[in-house]
Amino acid sequence: MKIMDSEVFYKKYIEKDFEEQYVPKLFETICRQYLIRMNKAGKMKPVFERIGKYYYDNPSTYTNGEFDAVWV
Repeated sequence: MKIMDSEVFYKKYIEKDFEEQYVPKLFETICRQYLIRMNKAGKMKPVFERIGKYYYDNPSTYTNGEFDAVWV
């Protein structure tokens, strides 16, 4: 028995989590894999030793965040 339109169901139960959680994490994983492959193949200059996250706090604006980084 169909009681809800598929587009309404998507918008109500899936869309936000899919766009804010799933897609960004998948994109990050793909980028990480690409960087590792290029680094192993010697196509990254300079060659990096580590991929990770950098976390920061800004007490003056009461904000914090993170960004991805590579270390050479």
